[in-house]
Amino acid sequence: MKSISVILPFFFVIQSLAQVHPVEQLDKQLNAFIINHDKKSAESLYHESFVLQASGGIKKYKKDMLSDIENKALTLEINETSDVKILQEGKTAVLTGILRQKGTWNGKSFDYTLLVTDTWVKTKKGWKIIAGHASIK
Repeated sequence: MKSISVILPFFFVIQSLAQVHPVEQLDKQLNAFIINHDKKSAESLYHESFVLQASGGIKKYKKDMLSDIENKALTLEINETSDVKILQEGKTAVLTGILRQKGTWNGKSFDYTLLVTDTWVKTKKGWKIIAGHASIK
């Protein structure tokens, strides 16, 4: 019986380390919704006040993002965030990572690697992305 009591604490430590933060899961879902042009599902993850600031000075709001998502001129093969780190304080979480986007826009190929910072807030309806920043790596 002593061997079980020694193993169990290690099991719970390993199990808790393997859990993924809900914001990281939602980021993966949002990336998939974007690839699949699933505007309705993506809309549920954006806060009404959402704003994205891109490195070129471009600002996009929720309506702009949803318009891009449903635009069939955008085809993404890859839309993945790696090296994800989540910092949470209360009902606010900040995701940092490296976003790779590869695809075509109006038939023209692109392959970008971006440094991203996304701010999520926990609302009565769950986590919502409220702000983002992206700059070319």
